Amino acid sequence: MGFADLRFTNANAFGIDDCALMPLFTPEVIELMRRLIPAERQDCVATALIVRARKP
Repeated sequence: MGFADLRFTNANAFGIDDCALMPLFTPEVIELMRRLIPAERQDCVATALIVRARKP
C-alpha cells in the first residue's frame, strides 16, 4: 500500500554553499561541483521538497 492525499507544501532551491553545510556532501564533492557546474547555475543545484501525505 502507498500513501494518499499527497501534497507538496514547500520547495526550496539549494545552491552549492547550502549543500556544503550538509554532511551528505564531502569537501571533495563540493569542490567538484564548484569546478564542473557553471557559475550562473551554482545557486540552484538541487531542490528540497516537503511532502505531506497520509497512510490509508
